[in-house]
Amino acid sequence: CGAFCFSCVECWVSTDMDECCLSSPSVATRTLYCTGYNMLGSCDCTPTMCCPMCVPRQLKRDINQRKDGPVL
Repeated sequence: CGAFCFSCVECWVSTDMDECCLSSPSVATRTLYCTGYNMLGSCDCTPTMCCPMCVPRQLKRDINQRKDGPVL
């Protein structure tokens, strides 16, 4: 789904983070997510600039893993 409907995945991620899906671009979403989980060392804008369609899919996968159990 992420490859065919980029905006859908972006909206799902924003909804999971209790944000408005219409006003949250990928860079802001990634930064908010990283700071919320103290992932400051791994949060930069390079992935967003290189492959903007990959970032929401990566965030959604991480959110799902955190829902299922602790991420090691």
